[in-house]
Amino acid sequence: MKFVIWFLSFIYEILVDLVISIVGHHRNKNSFNRKEKVYQPFRDVMSKYLKIKIKPRVYEKQLSKDSKSLTHKVISLALLVLAILWLRYSVIEPYKIPSGSMIPTLKIGDHIFVNKLAYGLRFPFIGAIKNWADPKRGEVAIFIPPLDNGKVYVKRLIGLPGDKIRVEDDKLYINDTFIRKTPTDFYPAMKDVDVDGEYVPEIYNLYTEDLEGLNHYVVQRNRDKAPLYHRFSMEITVPQNAYFFMGDNRDNSEDSRVWGFVPRDSIRGRAMFVWLSLNKAKLFSADFIRFSRFGTKIK
Repeated sequence: MKFVIWFLSFIYEILVDLVISIVGHHRNKNSFNRKEKVYQPFRDVMSKYLKIKIKPRVYEKQLSKDSKSLTHKVISLALLVLAILWLRYSVIEPYKIPSGSMIPTLKIGDHIFVNKLAYGLRFPFIGAIKNWADPKRGEVAIFIPPLDNGKVYVKRLIGLPGDKIRVEDDKLYINDTFIRKTPTDFYPAMKDVDVDGEYVPEIYNLYTEDLEGLNHYVVQRNRDKAPLYHRFSMEITVPQNAYFFMGDNRDNSEDSRVWGFVPRDSIRGRAMFVWLSLNKAKLFSADFIRFSRFGTKIK
């Protein structure tokens, strides 16, 4: 929690600092010193992991800059734009859910924030600079699939390097261990996910899946009422430096069962929480904005 508070403070301060630099001055010395204090953990990280030393600035020296010149303001504006682009690429990025492959964890029209620092540091045009964590089983991550379609996907991580994955119709096994599912109430989790009335309890079942201690929702078509639907089986071993992803909407997800494994370098970040949710099917009704989804942690 302390890291989250510092991180949000850091994002706020760096944006305020850049915007105020366009005006040409800081609000006061206390504001300047507070900003410098917030920046200190960032300097420590840069020094420890990248061997880049950044010296703290002094308020009096900052005042001496000719910050009122047009050139300075243009440069400051350019830096602001670059900083925002860098934040999106390397730190935190908004992402809109366009399909139902992760229903009900993520619904069509959800807008989420993705933590781009979860697994390492990346820079535009350079790529990965430093990896400090590997993706964990059960995490919802965004990645570039091994497809030439220019899209970014969001799925749940099922298989780690070296795992043996076996899918037998609606059953999942990891290293010969059956991943148990417990039937659960269809509502309220499945509220507002209907696409032309398709997602109803008469056709689909909702489960809570225990993925080695991480409980999350999985929706699958009712086999008793559609016994020949999506009969599918496979058994594979995940190679080193690769990962196996699946959607929580198991019968309606194009994932590693279709296009294979995701290389480690193609994983871009971990989904954090929903900050906005819109139901376009109810555009002109009071239910267009799903207020109950705001702030929902993705797990």
